[in-house]
Amino acid sequence: MGSLRPHPEAESGEGSPRSGRARPTHTPPEEVFLLWLLWLPDGAEVKAAARSEIERIDASRADDPRTLRLKSLFQAVATYGWISDQA
Repeated sequence: MGSLRPHPEAESGEGSPRSGRARPTHTPPEEVFLLWLLWLPDGAEVKAAARSEIERIDASRADDPRTLRLKSLFQAVATYGWISDQA
């Protein structure tokens, strides 16, 4: 059974919808990448779409390890393609 105490963020207003601050996400880069692949439209140019994502990451100047891992996944696809590209 869960605790009836409010979450510390709820008490401080940190990361709550009312505070206007987003909660940090801790979604693994591999999961983000998989979701990206699943949401690509049928017939999409996967290499070109991956290059576009790399440009977005570069423009954001993000340097945290999860973002860099995600970028490396996009770089692999931009370089080598995806299985469905070869079918």
